[in-house]
Amino acid sequence: MSKRVLVFGYVAAFAVAVLIVVFSSFSRTVTPEDLKLPPLDQAVVDAAFSGFQHIRSDSVPSGRLLQKQDVAIDGLLPRDVYLWLPEAYNPSSSPLPVIYMHDAQNLFEAGKSYTGDEWGVDEALTRLIDAGTIPLVMVVALSNTSERWQDYAPADVFANLPADLRDRMQSAQGGEPKSDAYLRLIIEDVKPMIDEQFNTAPGHKTTFIAGSSMGGLISLYAAGEYPEVFGGAAALSIHWPLSDPRDPDALEAIPAMQAWLNESKLKPAQQVLYFDRGSLNLDATYPPYADAMEAFFAEKGWEAEFRVHEGTDHNEAAWAARLDEVFSYMLADLPVKNE
Repeated sequence: MSKRVLVFGYVAAFAVAVLIVVFSSFSRTVTPEDLKLPPLDQAVVDAAFSGFQHIRSDSVPSGRLLQKQDVAIDGLLPRDVYLWLPEAYNPSSSPLPVIYMHDAQNLFEAGKSYTGDEWGVDEALTRLIDAGTIPLVMVVALSNTSERWQDYAPADVFANLPADLRDRMQSAQGGEPKSDAYLRLIIEDVKPMIDEQFNTAPGHKTTFIAGSSMGGLISLYAAGEYPEVFGGAAALSIHWPLSDPRDPDALEAIPAMQAWLNESKLKPAQQVLYFDRGSLNLDATYPPYADAMEAFFAEKGWEAEFRVHEGTDHNEAAWAARLDEVFSYMLADLPVKNE
């Protein structure tokens, strides 16, 4: 038998085998077992059926970053929701704590960040997980919109301000706060979706929220309005003034914040609370506010961590540089059972 005939026979046999596989797939549903995917990749496939797409990016070297576009409720602009799953995520293993974050564009991919610098959330968490400092954890992050100030400005704090200062803020920012609606988006829409689709530990002791600047304010507001949901909040370079710190009445934000805290449901003895600031540029205006708030917490006997990072600015690079420290503090009470 010639080599040509032999080769032809092999090719024909291969083609027949391929056709058998193709036609047999029409007669039954392909199952996850057929795909034989690792747990993390299987989670990505499963998530696709609920609208999450896997983002392949060199900026996310570990784990998987998923995105669901145009999530919205009445009264708010649509925004994307991102989910980061650690490399060892397994839908069938122990459920994971969840950190909710804001300004998602700035957290994972430098190319989408305003400044060209990212927080490096996935890198920081991977370092801490690999070192055994924190447990496996996932992150849910919501993008901001052109109404960022309205979404993040605490409505009940704003309501405590003098009327003329409220008017100036609304005029400068383009409208009144929508923070209550934003928190409902997280708690009534996004969180149930994540808890249903992914292997989360949904209780308040394993659910946290974190952000910077105005994102720090909305994180504190979330902890005070929904302590049954959030067991901790981290606020980096928290923007205590709410608006322009150069306004002659800007310090009125302090009694307004304190009045809200006195009426809020915040439970400092049961929640982890972290606040910090730098010392350059916008952060250089924060000492009178931060000092007053730290004194207020101390007077109330409330547990909270206040830190100062000298020589640091109000930007993504500065927050990225201390993110390991922030996550380590916020998650310190959780047991570490990483495999």
